Amino acid sequence: MSVPNVEFTAKEALMLEACVKCAACVKSCPVYRITHDPKCTPPYRSKVLRKVYQSQHGFPYKRDKPRVEELAEDFEEVFKCTLCGICTIGCTFQIQMRETLFDKLRALYEKLGLTKGGIKQTLDSIREFKNPFSLEKDLRVMWISDAESYEVQVPVKQKAKILYFVGCTSALKGALSMIPIGAAKVLNTIGEPWTVLGEEEVCCGNPALAAGGEEVARELAEENVRLAEQLGVEVVVMTCPGCFRTWMWEFPKLLKRKLPFKIIHLTELVLNHVKSGSLRLKQVVNEVVTYHDPCELGRLSGIIEEPREILKFVTKGLREPKESKSEGLCCGGGGLLNLVDKEAWNNLSVFRLKQLIETGARKIFSSCPSCKNTLMSAVEALGVDVEIIDLAEVLGDAVEKA
Repeated sequence: MSVPNVEFTAKEALMLEACVKCAACVKSCPVYRITHDPKCTPPYRSKVLRKVYQSQHGFPYKRDKPRVEELAEDFEEVFKCTLCGICTIGCTFQIQMRETLFDKLRALYEKLGLTKGGIKQTLDSIREFKNPFSLEKDLRVMWISDAESYEVQVPVKQKAKILYFVGCTSALKGALSMIPIGAAKVLNTIGEPWTVLGEEEVCCGNPALAAGGEEVARELAEENVRLAEQLGVEVVVMTCPGCFRTWMWEFPKLLKRKLPFKIIHLTELVLNHVKSGSLRLKQVVNEVVTYHDPCELGRLSGIIEEPREILKFVTKGLREPKESKSEGLCCGGGGLLNLVDKEAWNNLSVFRLKQLIETGARKIFSSCPSCKNTLMSAVEALGVDVEIIDLAEVLGDAVEKA
């Protein structure tokens, strides 16, 4: 069966035409660096989409319709990508592979019914359970019970100025519960009315988009925005970069309207209050540390210096690892890579962990629950004595009223 016609925007067409297949982006691709597979590269993935594009808009001699069966053969190559976006940094023409081309390619595979295995199961789980882990919604508040044991108050579904959107990974993975607990401590110290959605919170849609499920993501965006509007919030704060980037950039595109509230990451919120003089930070880690930039927070959202400024207050010092800031190496935790190639996911996380260990720091910070989860797996695989810490976990003890 031939692939049906696909609509391409002018920007998408420009990006596809601009690629000269020079492979300048290949050397920076984390999955290629681990697998050395020429099909696991940005040019190969864009070539798959270009076939579809040229069959509709290319010269007549290039208009052979690709068959669905041909696309099916490239499923693993298309999805064996962390969606980290570093290919744009390495591209001579700054082609937005991740935002413009790879998201569209994954959506095409879902539309044609070509997704399978863990990718398909994840999207099915989000449809049924509104989270990627096939867990019942009452488990979303487990971390609140943990918070109570630390005497941390967490208001649920109350009219408030600030909504803390916890995210599926922090809420549903027990090992990460100190991330939202730390955020709750920060918000209590700030003292402005805040709340969480509790059991009513649903997935932000980030993993749905990664699985190609644009319509599912749109439905989740509508539900999330409706719930926030009902509470009259002015600010939505996140500790998960995937949630942050999805609310900030994807929701307006999916809903075709501007959101009626401000979207902010916890590190931004804290630093704003420190600079305004309403909060101060104290040193709570008496060691020199290193910092791993989450792709969706740093490179893809531009929040690079804020975590570092905070770390200078709360630790003894910061050592930069190789490949940091906008050129930071992905740890492997994005793009649903672990559902397509577990070995590549494991090898990439170990490779990145070794880079971080080379700084000599024994405490490795990040600002992303998925990065923490991935790097903890690498620690277990290597059997090393280092600690992976989310910045939110220590901020709860580091902030105090000025």
